[in-house]
Order: sequence, then C-alpha cells, then structure tokens
Amino acid sequence: MVHFSKFTLDNGLRVIVHEDATTPMAVMNVMYDVGARDEDPAQTGFAHLFEHLMFGGSVNIPEYDEPLQMAGGENNAYTTNDLTNYYIELPAENLETAFWLESDRMLSLAFSKKSLEVQRKVVVEEFK
Repeated sequence: MVHFSKFTLDNGLRVIVHEDATTPMAVMNVMYDVGARDEDPAQTGFAHLFEHLMFGGSVNIPEYDEPLQMAGGENNAYTTNDLTNYYIELPAENLETAFWLESDRMLSLAFSKKSLEVQRKVVVEEFK
C-alpha cells in the first residue's frame, strides 16, 4: 500500500504527497482538468498546442528548461482527452525549484509570436 497525504489549498489546488526516503529524487506532477474534450470539434489541437506553449517561459523566467536543468532536473508533459499533465523529476534537495517554476508559469506565462509558430508546427507534425 502506498501511503500519502491529501489536502486542498485555499485556492482550490488539490495536493497529494507521497514521501519516499529511499530515493534522493523527487517528482512533481501538475495535472490540469482540461484536455481535448474541451475543444470545439471543428477546431482541435488547442489543448496540445497550449501544453507546448507552457514550456515557452514566463515573464520572470524566459527559458523554462534552463533553471530546471541547472538544478539537475528534467521535465515533460502530455495531453489526453481528459487532462493535461506536466511533470518534473529532480534531486529532492532542489524540489523548491520545481515549485518555483510551476507557480511562476501558472501566474506569469508569456510566449511570443515566434514561439507560437514554432510550437504550432511541432504539434502539427506530432499529429501526423
């Protein structure tokens, strides 16, 4: 059995924490309850495109991957019909960096026209 704590923050964010002292690594998942099912059937792909744009940086952090890699971490994401999931793996001693990155892009996401065009092409290729 996996033991965990579960609680909800004042802002509605639901949190599940499982601590494993047998590993020096930590993983953070942030799942949004939005996916392809929320799109207009005549205009699909926006959930997946937005997933990609979330890696474009924020007002405060122009390159999302740079501080994460400096902290020894890596990340990825995926979109399904029901949800969009972002995850980070990094040394547990640097977990604060993951919280900082996620909270900043939730609050201050920024992307350029160039980023939009690049990511649009990536998503179109992935659909092919």
